[in-house]
Amino acid sequence: MDTILRGLLGHEPAGHPDEARMFKPHQQSRWKKVEPLARSFLGNTLHLLGQLTDPDMSRFLMSRLNASVPFFHTFERLTRKSLKAVLALFGSGEPALRVQSILLIRNMAAVLPPPTLERAAKGVYRQFAANAKFVNAESIEHVVFMTTCVCEIYGLDQHQSYSLAFTYVRQLASLLRGALSNKSKEAFRAVYCWQYVNCLECWVRVLQTHAKDETDPLRPLIYPVAQVALGAARLLPSARYAPLRLRLVRVLNALSKSTGHFVPVAPLLLELLGFAELNKAPVQTKNRPPDFSLVLRVAKADLRAPGVQEIIVEGALQLLTAHLNQWAYSPGFPELAHVPSRDLRRFCKATQVTRFRKAARAVVDAAERNADWIARKRDSVDFAPKDFEKARNFLRNEREAKKAPMEKLAQALFDKEKQRVAAMQATDVTLSGGDKMASDGTSDSDDDDDDDNVRRGGEDDDEFSDEDDEGGGAGDEEDDEEFDGMEDEDVLAALASRAGAAGGTAGGLTLRPTLPPKRTDADGDDDVVEAMVFSDDEEEEEKPKPKKKKRY
Repeated sequence: MDTILRGLLGHEPAGHPDEARMFKPHQQSRWKKVEPLARSFLGNTLHLLGQLTDPDMSRFLMSRLNASVPFFHTFERLTRKSLKAVLALFGSGEPALRVQSILLIRNMAAVLPPPTLERAAKGVYRQFAANAKFVNAESIEHVVFMTTCVCEIYGLDQHQSYSLAFTYVRQLASLLRGALSNKSKEAFRAVYCWQYVNCLECWVRVLQTHAKDETDPLRPLIYPVAQVALGAARLLPSARYAPLRLRLVRVLNALSKSTGHFVPVAPLLLELLGFAELNKAPVQTKNRPPDFSLVLRVAKADLRAPGVQEIIVEGALQLLTAHLNQWAYSPGFPELAHVPSRDLRRFCKATQVTRFRKAARAVVDAAERNADWIARKRDSVDFAPKDFEKARNFLRNEREAKKAPMEKLAQALFDKEKQRVAAMQATDVTLSGGDKMASDGTSDSDDDDDDDNVRRGGEDDDEFSDEDDEGGGAGDEEDDEEFDGMEDEDVLAALASRAGAAGGTAGGLTLRPTLPPKRTDADGDDDVVEAMVFSDDEEEEEKPKPKKKKRY
């Protein structure tokens, strides 16, 4: 049909997809005569798409709509309805249907005028958050695919994406701040669940892809996202949440490597190695260790299992080695490696497992050899620490040739971890000793560790500790003295400017998003992240006041 419409407008069929996207039918002289036919075709196709149940037919219709996207230019109402229908298919369809849906969504966001891109970005992230509540061996591939889709949409126009991304990251920080302030089981579960972790990992992936250069508009968000991830990892200092901590450290290492920003993950790993449960002798058990990519916490009884201790300790050492290896060519490496080396020596004395002691000593030896190598190299330089450009080019040739002593150990531990993960997936280790039900990452038991309910006050306060929390209660309002008397939009703009300054570039908001309404008890706590990040699209309904009973 798009070929017929182009022919009626006096144009030949497009020979390349880019040529079809650049076509402007509403600017043609014959458009007034063709416009009713185009409206009828698009409206009837949209109606048919809503009635179909066959995935193959739905994919065919979306492929034809994809070729006809330029004809949506003057039909804002049809554009809005079509985008809503395709987003619904993207969130609930089968894999092949999701692929065709995101292709159509991307084409509409790139070709059609505003606010199509903003609606597409909100809708794609909303569908991602709705599908990220539970994770198992089958659904994890879909979560990864939808994360890639979010990265693609938010990279189309980073200037428009910045305001939305900042709003959503700030709302994740509000959930974290509520958990730090309230210290209740419900507040902790709002953070320690798959939906929160997947949303946080999604924004890390967006920054990995679109914030590599110093001039990228999304680069100021690196610091806030890193602070939220660090705060979430420290929320409950317990060995039971080792899978969650290792997962967050892994994504922070990836963020640091792709953007060049230093993220202090070593204290998280050293604290994990210092937990008493990991220094005790393991107890033999018949249960196989869980797949750490599918769980956020382990049972208290499993902490003494040899397989679980091995995964935690070796995973922590591998991530610590990768972190040190990222800065193995920095002039400050000797100072960076001093504290980890000291704490690893303490771990060697405390642990009762010989292989853990040998692995930790190998990391210490490699760090010391790398520190001596850097010390010798930097003694012969002729620049000061203030010369950033020369410091950045320090040992550039050696970096390209990978001559640092840490390189060999880091690669060996990475290959070993990769083999372990492959072996774990090959044996089909499932959740809860064979249960294939999806997990939301929260605990179904009310028996928590004593240290799960203890939190060190003020130790992990970060940039977000002064923000106004819409759902934090009266205790949070007393802490917001800095923003007393200011409107919510003014507070958000001030926080955006602060985040931009911390990131190293000017990062003020070009749009002023509306803050989400307050949550009520009737809303429940099932979809905490989804409700917060998208409640700005919905107006809060006023509840009628109960009528007072008359007394006779």
